[in-house]
Amino acid sequence: MKSVPRILPIIGVAIGGVLVVNALAGAQALPDLLSGARAFAQEGGGKAPANETAPTVEGVDAAASAAIPTPAAVCAPTAAELAREAGLSPAELQVLQSLGERRGQLDAREQSMETQLALLAAAEANLDAMVQSLSGL
Repeated sequence: MKSVPRILPIIGVAIGGVLVVNALAGAQALPDLLSGARAFAQEGGGKAPANETAPTVEGVDAAASAAIPTPAAVCAPTAAELAREAGLSPAELQVLQSLGERRGQLDAREQSMETQLALLAAAEANLDAMVQSLSGL
């Protein structure tokens, strides 16, 4: 009788391999993550004292971590900034935003009403067919 390989050990080895590859990729991405956090702290996002030095990571020299470009900080504009850019007052912007939300609610309500109308039409057709069959008897 031939020896048939079992599927569970093969799946276990495959899952273990995937986990190892993911762990290695995460370890390689760690300096990038740390440099991004360090840049955030240096830009004033963190509340670290100015006289502290940036922490170092073992195995990564300072020149290599300084050569990695840091992503620019992205912040959502406030309502006042949006209003100023659009040439509106903050109250007008708030009214426009609430109208947009209301438009979304009305569109959803219209969609549900159309669905209900379609269901009613199908039920009416079903009842008409039943009346026709009963009148034929």
